[in-house]
Amino acid sequence: MPQLYAAVGRVLGALGDARADDVLEVGRAVLLEQSDRFTDPDQRRRFLEDVPGHPELLR
Repeated sequence: MPQLYAAVGRVLGALGDARADDVLEVGRAVLLEQSDRFTDPDQRRRFLEDVPGHPELLR
């Protein structure tokens, strides 16, 4: 689901829509909430860094 926020944020940003930042902020919050469920730090890192769209939300 966070990948969807990243994609929508990219589209809105490309269109100059001011809602892009809000969408990315919500996506970042969802992503971090999901990542908190990992107990293994390496799995959490891979989830945040290796899944397409996730690193974009952390910038």
